[in-house]
Amino acid sequence: MIIPGSWILALIVHIPLFLAYKVEDNVCKLSEKEWIPKVYFSYWAAIVISAMVLMTGLYSRIVHTLWFKRDPDNQLTFQKRVSSKGAHQ
Repeated sequence: MIIPGSWILALIVHIPLFLAYKVEDNVCKLSEKEWIPKVYFSYWAAIVISAMVLMTGLYSRIVHTLWFKRDPDNQLTFQKRVSSKGAHQ
């Protein structure tokens, strides 16, 4: 499921590439239409920004789970365990 999904996502992401560029004399050139490069840049900017937002959200969940979430089975948090180990030495 992951492999076909990644192929489909790659096709969706690169479809605008076929619209923004054209081949002349075996050289890829941006289209002369003024709006196509602007849309292409906006498209990639949206992809980059959405990836950054997604990564920030997921990493913040990891940090919250590791640093701030209390474990009901173990009363000592990670910070208390580290400080108590240093006090006994």
